[in-house]
Amino acid sequence: MAKKILVVLFVFSVLFLGFSLGRFTNLIPTSKMSMAAKENAEFKQLDETQQAIALAGAASSPEIAKEIIKNLEKKGDLPKESFQKIMALARGVSSGNMQAAQKPQQPTLEDIMKDVKNVEFTPNAFTKGKKDAPVTLVMFTELMCPFCGRLDPVIEDLMKEYGDKIRVVFQTRLIHGERAAWYHRAAWAAGQQGKFWEFAEELFKTQSEWTKIPQEEAFEKVITPKAKALGLNLGKLKKDMESDAAKKAIEAENAMGDKMEVRGTPTVFINGRMVRGARDKDTFKQIIDQLLQGKS
Repeated sequence: MAKKILVVLFVFSVLFLGFSLGRFTNLIPTSKMSMAAKENAEFKQLDETQQAIALAGAASSPEIAKEIIKNLEKKGDLPKESFQKIMALARGVSSGNMQAAQKPQQPTLEDIMKDVKNVEFTPNAFTKGKKDAPVTLVMFTELMCPFCGRLDPVIEDLMKEYGDKIRVVFQTRLIHGERAAWYHRAAWAAGQQGKFWEFAEELFKTQSEWTKIPQEEAFEKVITPKAKALGLNLGKLKKDMESDAAKKAIEAENAMGDKMEVRGTPTVFINGRMVRGARDKDTFKQIIDQLLQGKS
């Protein structure tokens, strides 16, 4: 049942709400389904299809149901064929003995430190920091993921604070499909001119603006001004981002995410210790400090 619920949440999160799958992967069914959404005045104003989507969220928690309702109100009408797909999934789940999902406790620091994974990353990944730094953060992320956008300044602060003691490795993990891949290829192309990190950071900072721009206008309205601001050769950038090399690089990084069993973004491995989601700076500092002190 838990898997069915997550399938529903995955589909509407990717198609409609712009949430990364990581928003929902910690949801585990534990008790009887809450009827909070049905009692919600906003819920009663939705049409049948919208209610079905909201109920899929209610199966996980009232909090998520409310978020879904708010986003539906902002989105307005959604494509009929897409609605039908969601309806089938939502009804399939709600017709069973659905149980509510609540957020479990986040793994404790002790749990994180004990669970060590042999982490790999692609050979030509973009990195920041010294190769022989005692602590390496392998960051599986996506430029369109809002939670990754929240994490980016945290990583920047850590780099400033720890300096040569840490290294950061960027790995693409696609949640929003080809549209996100297109922006990752643009960042990769900027990297061929030595400006990967600057370009990626600029996209993260302005994420709420450019994600609203239609794809057909994105090169002119998003890529071009950012490339010019960084002093990039626009012709070379366009050629590089459309190359097979760019496509293969992004595909390889995303495939590495499969291999490392990364199910949501952001996911960061700190010397093999996995941290899921946009956790606060203190969480990262505690892990890094213990590793620097030789504790594990």
